[in-house]
Amino acid sequence: MRKIRIGDAVSTPGGRHGVVRGFPDKRTAKVLLYNENGRPDAPKLFAIDEITYIKPLSVTTKSLRAYYRFEIPLEDIAPGSNPLAGYKVSEPCYVTLDDAMRALFNMRDCALDAASFARWVDPYAKKSQLRDAIVFISEREHERALERKGELPPHSEADMLYLLRTCYNDIVYAVTTGEIAGNDTSFLDYDRILSDCHNFRSGKGDRVKPYLWSRAARTAYVMGLTDAQLANMDKLHHEEYRRILEELCMEGHAGAMERKAYSCYGGSPAYECDWVTARDLLLELMDRKDISDEKKRFFANTLGYLFYYGRCNDGAPQYDLAFRYYCIGFFGMVRESAYKLADMYMNGKGVPENHLAAYNLLTWAFSRNMEDFTSGNPDNNFADAALRMSNAYRDGLHVAQDRFHAYELITQAACALRERARNGSHYGDAIVAANIDYELAELRMEFPDAAPTKFLKSHHPDHLLQTFENGYVVNVVIERTKKGIALTAKRIPKADEERAHFVLVTHPCHGYCKLHATIEEEGRDIRFLQLREGSHFHADALRPCGKKNGAPCYEFLHEGRVIARIACKSYRFRVDWKGAWNARRHTFARVEFTRGGKTYDYLCDGLPATKGCLVVVEVNGVEKIARVVDLISCTNNEMMLDAASYRHVERLAIGGH
Repeated sequence: MRKIRIGDAVSTPGGRHGVVRGFPDKRTAKVLLYNENGRPDAPKLFAIDEITYIKPLSVTTKSLRAYYRFEIPLEDIAPGSNPLAGYKVSEPCYVTLDDAMRALFNMRDCALDAASFARWVDPYAKKSQLRDAIVFISEREHERALERKGELPPHSEADMLYLLRTCYNDIVYAVTTGEIAGNDTSFLDYDRILSDCHNFRSGKGDRVKPYLWSRAARTAYVMGLTDAQLANMDKLHHEEYRRILEELCMEGHAGAMERKAYSCYGGSPAYECDWVTARDLLLELMDRKDISDEKKRFFANTLGYLFYYGRCNDGAPQYDLAFRYYCIGFFGMVRESAYKLADMYMNGKGVPENHLAAYNLLTWAFSRNMEDFTSGNPDNNFADAALRMSNAYRDGLHVAQDRFHAYELITQAACALRERARNGSHYGDAIVAANIDYELAELRMEFPDAAPTKFLKSHHPDHLLQTFENGYVVNVVIERTKKGIALTAKRIPKADEERAHFVLVTHPCHGYCKLHATIEEEGRDIRFLQLREGSHFHADALRPCGKKNGAPCYEFLHEGRVIARIACKSYRFRVDWKGAWNARRHTFARVEFTRGGKTYDYLCDGLPATKGCLVVVEVNGVEKIARVVDLISCTNNEMMLDAASYRHVERLAIGGH
């Protein structure tokens, strides 16, 4: 007689059945008993000679195929068997597309509900042997289908079966999460699937569209498409995409409503710009109780923009509504809302002018976006916040006027926008770039550009000092050289960081702004060097400590102890210009719409524009005539965005000057 093992199904005295969970000793078994409803009770101890092993029942390929074809229920695969014992499958059942189609016919005829369908797709644990035994046509074809992962059009029956299985799994997941109700009988489009199976059989595989087979598949399809994918689709696919999205919106699907709202916000490959539709959808989502506050804070920020710029009011700002929604966004910690509220307080738009409130809001947004940017995440609003902070220092709004610091900040804004553009375009980036260009041009007049150089010189280890900001412990290496010492510093990640934040090195007059993971400086004309714990050490502070032999002296500390001291007459920072300069130049026309009014920059490569001539440009979809007041030449490095991202001159105006 077979020896009883852990996991075996057994019968116990009194006729009850259970599963062996362990053996406290050689004579006793711990058995988890099941009640009449198939639910487990508390485990009990039995003498091993009192329990009887229940053998799993052998299942034939014929009954497996009948089960897959939905001709017999799960319980009839092995009549009279004990469900706790499981099944023994002698050989796998290789199902075919004919089997799959027969199952679809049978399920359609009996109006199967979603819960029953999910149980058919994924039998419960003890019957996993059945699930594993029902496989594709062959292991080789199975592997090929997995490699193609449902690429269209399908090449083989295994591809079609793979597509069906993927669709079925999506439905099981939707039933499990509650997205599809268990009693729903319209969850699967049987006719569409059967039609696609016939299309495949008749050599029309290009007509197979698995994303239309079920509501879950349609939802996954439209919610998964990116703008880049939509841009590469033809009009017919755009119409199909819009139809599915509209159906989901009519059903109140929150994700679809959000997707349509942001597609209409500024336009997308499948939708034209429609501010009113975007507003109405976002307001409806704001009123729903099933939408999280986490989501609503971003909806509120977007609504703030719509009302601030009067996009649904013929261009007339609705500052009261903008203020309301920006406040919701700001209280939800949305940084865009913070600096837009700062704009309102700084300029007295819809609220009393208050530079203190504006500066505090701006400082909050700036510091958090700076933290994001230096963490290596380019997709943030640091460029927008740095632009506004630069304006505050340029004009002395609540802070002492410091135009050179404004120049540093606007250079950082330019660097951040360039990095953001490499990661993908944002709505309004062209306007931000124009504002940055305008302020850079103004401040360059005061602080002339310096020539590119391999080293930036200073009397103090300025860049080394930066590495200790924000409470970082720094790994420092000091090595002697022929002309002094070489200092290398790299931040050590904090306990809650995967990697330490970069150091943002900015030298506006050299046009240099870059994130550095490692800082390398050379100390020249060394006057004093003291290394108490070797040349390689950790430090958490670097502070000045007077002078040594006529040179500024600095000491490295770790947990209050002095680790090293250095004194050099000068320092040189090694500049990393890799990828920074590009010889290609572009021409921008600086234009005005009214004499003496604000100027705007438009790309005009290849056009014979001259100062004083009239040109046609597009403003919010409308062509307008403007006068060229200046022509500016820029390299790719000096531009905030790729050339294709800038607004451009359409043509010279008829009539000339």
